[in-house]
Amino acid sequence: MSTHVERRVVLVLGMHRSGTSALAGALHALGLGLPENLLPPAPDNPGGYFESKDLTLLNEEILVAAGTAWHDPAPIPDEWFATPAARAFRGRAQAFVNKALSTAPIIVLKDPRLCRLLPFWLSCLTDLEVSCGSVVILRDPQEVARSLQVRVLTELTRPGGPLSIARTHWLWLRYVLEAEKGSRDLPRALLTYEALLNDGPRELASIGKLLDLTYPIQIKAVEGRFDRELKRQEGEETNSLGWPSVATDFYFDLAAQISQKGEVDRKSVDRFRETFETVALPNEKPIHSYSTDYGFALIELGRARWTLQADGRLLFISDNPETRGHLYRVEHHVAALRDGGLRADWCLLEDFSDDKLAGVSAVIVFRIPWDARMAALYAACRERGI
Repeated sequence: MSTHVERRVVLVLGMHRSGTSALAGALHALGLGLPENLLPPAPDNPGGYFESKDLTLLNEEILVAAGTAWHDPAPIPDEWFATPAARAFRGRAQAFVNKALSTAPIIVLKDPRLCRLLPFWLSCLTDLEVSCGSVVILRDPQEVARSLQVRVLTELTRPGGPLSIARTHWLWLRYVLEAEKGSRDLPRALLTYEALLNDGPRELASIGKLLDLTYPIQIKAVEGRFDRELKRQEGEETNSLGWPSVATDFYFDLAAQISQKGEVDRKSVDRFRETFETVALPNEKPIHSYSTDYGFALIELGRARWTLQADGRLLFISDNPETRGHLYRVEHHVAALRDGGLRADWCLLEDFSDDKLAGVSAVIVFRIPWDARMAALYAACRERGI
């Protein structure tokens, strides 16, 4: 007489720097298994990643085959997952899962890239007759953006290079929207990184209930595990227009829904996603644009706003948004000024209009040669005494 042991996978889903490592580590501390060949701790994650290097490398290869990368916010067409290029990875993926499940009946698979590749992995798990549940963890995108910038500054050779603040928020939206949509048909739990740090044992107990998990080790094993020093970046109120404002507002909407109901309003998320796909065209324009055309679309996305207050603010004007100099001398400076309690924003010269000078006390121009556009900017500033 043979005894059938159900094989299960718990997918930890979330954007990079969103607490996925802390969550996966806690699930492992409660007795759930992990794959082999884990990534070692690093300066930006001294507690460890709880993530298999084999899984990360495989997902990187799949993303490359799909014509993208972890730091590319462009969508992967749904039909791509049915192509021979995608099917070519199924054997390796299923071998990886089988090997991991040979050491434990329930394993945790964690890699932020899973958010982008859920159709592929869920199909593989279905063919293997492996049960699957998911935990989606969200973190304030402002904190995610700062955390990624710290990583860039300490590891300049990391693939992906410097990510602008705006691009990181766009990327955050891509990961979150695809993780939410792709996990809808699974038993799932949703939480925020803030909630995990505030009361980790309660959140893990809720995860166990929602996923029908019986942890091999009692919940008390993770008491005291979640130190708020793990969170080295804090969010703030944002008055900026564009992707940062849109993503931050969307996060707080989702966080409120999860706190109240343990789930999100799927209809409202679908409406947001539909508009997001309309605005997030496969080019660089919407990342940095403050133009009227994109402004109307961004307002539809999530209360994008250009808040004007009585006190003055600084406005940086740039013409080179994808350079490292722009990142360090414009976006980093804007972030530092805001951290110091000052009001600062930036926009592209091509998107500048006189109304952007309302409430501005100083304009800082970054690497723009003198031409007719600069002459018009100079005249507008002189007219307003700036």
